[in-house]
Amino acid sequence: MHRQFVLIVILVVLGFVLGSIGTWVMMQNKVGDLLTVNPIPQISVVPSPTKYPSNLPTTPLIISPTTTPVSKDAIVRSTIEKFEKALQNKNITEVTAMFTAPSLETEVQAYNGMMGLDGATGPRLFNTGGSNFKIDSWTIVSIDAKDSEEFDIRAVIDEQRRNWSQMTGGYGEPQNMRMVMEMIGDTTKIWVKNYYFYYSDAGGAGGSVKYNGLGF
Repeated sequence: MHRQFVLIVILVVLGFVLGSIGTWVMMQNKVGDLLTVNPIPQISVVPSPTKYPSNLPTTPLIISPTTTPVSKDAIVRSTIEKFEKALQNKNITEVTAMFTAPSLETEVQAYNGMMGLDGATGPRLFNTGGSNFKIDSWTIVSIDAKDSEEFDIRAVIDEQRRNWSQMTGGYGEPQNMRMVMEMIGDTTKIWVKNYYFYYSDAGGAGGSVKYNGLGF
């Protein structure tokens, strides 16, 4: 009886195993049939286009900065401002450097006397006589272009000046002095040709008033 029971169990297990194997074989056949009818499409990898075109120059592109042109009027006003500030600061070197070089004999003599190159102990400008003055303020009255062989720009400036008094040992009350600046140059550089008092004669008697406004 016991042997019959064991044999029955073995047959049942063997039948289950054989049934499972048969089921798996049938499923594989069905999957194969499906793949045959509806094959899986092949996906090919296409390289993505490059981010930048391949014909870019190998050397870097250099862009030169553009400069805004400066008008001649702006250069003239800047020159006047620089000149007047140099006078206020009594900067002898800066003041004289803004003038054109003296050419007439009278101009050379005036320059040598102003700078103390005639044997003086030092520059006379801002130190002696009518050249010792202070400028409190200044205002541009007008700027005109002139068609002249001597100069091409004429500016009129009102200066509030205080002159040194030998009697009081100090500077007096401010007085309005109308001055003239005759200039030459272009949009890159302006030079002072003559600097004199408004009521003086710029070409009188063959002389020069190049440094007249400075007291020489």
